Amino acid sequence: LLPDAGQAALARVILLSDGNANVGKITDAAAIAELCAQAAERSVTTSTYGLGREFNEELMVEMARRGGNHYYGDTAADLFEPFAEEFDFISALCARQVRLSLAAAQGVRIRLLNDYPVDGDAGIPVIRLPDIAFGADAWALVELEIPAGLAIEGSGQLLQAAVTASTPEGAPLAFADATLTLPAMPVAAWEVALSDPLVVTRQAELAAGRMLEQARSAAEHGDWNTVKRLLAEARQRFADQPWVIEVLENMAELARSMDSARFSKEALYSSRKMKSRISAKEESLDSLVMEASAPSFLRRKTAQGKAQFDKPEDSPK
Repeated sequence: LLPDAGQAALARVILLSDGNANVGKITDAAAIAELCAQAAERSVTTSTYGLGREFNEELMVEMARRGGNHYYGDTAADLFEPFAEEFDFISALCARQVRLSLAAAQGVRIRLLNDYPVDGDAGIPVIRLPDIAFGADAWALVELEIPAGLAIEGSGQLLQAAVTASTPEGAPLAFADATLTLPAMPVAAWEVALSDPLVVTRQAELAAGRMLEQARSAAEHGDWNTVKRLLAEARQRFADQPWVIEVLENMAELARSMDSARFSKEALYSSRKMKSRISAKEESLDSLVMEASAPSFLRRKTAQGKAQFDKPEDSPK
């Protein structure tokens, strides 16, 4: 990379490859991904594009996970949509190098449920969130393990969250810290506390992503009975989550063909999308109808490797 690339308002490597590292001095997948992480620290991100059946999705996804985006298409025509998504996102970019720092009260343990890179130790993790575009949210779901006595007696401050980021031009962005307090509550009150619908939806997406990973592993071993069982269980478990259900229906259709290469790629990319996507600020939790008119980077696709949305009427032919 050019040594001054990180000083540009935006520096991004866009890689269209088969992901098979068999030429050059560095061919180890972990070493290649680490180079992408080092470049991301200098504000040079990497977006990868895989095509067809033969590319190495493990490497392509890991490279982008360390700082960038990852896409694939079953055919060349299916890549037009992710290319448009990438450039729409770049044109709307408002914050990069987004970091979420969490500090918990003594005795409280923090566990990140998303699949984001994390720096620091378990006590004060620094989570690398995705870049953010106008109209979008980057989100992380954390689980707190709270001692029983603290949960009943309450505490002044349970968790403190700090966010740092920079503009596309590199100027620092300032945000006020957020705190979470824990009031004293009897056990009976904990048992009837209402769940937040958005948290429930995010939990469902992450859990469905994990089940897709399990199904992917089973498919790679030719165990299609386990694949079908996992997908059936997931469809029953997440019946009230429209987007998750549509993704699972698509995966079930792929499973019927018992094409392990296609299933493996779609399962990996779909599970990663559920774990690390940015979302619309006013995202509807119970409908996908309005998303065809949303910015492309905010649309929840049901099949990551297929073009899904019609081009606008005034777009170039």
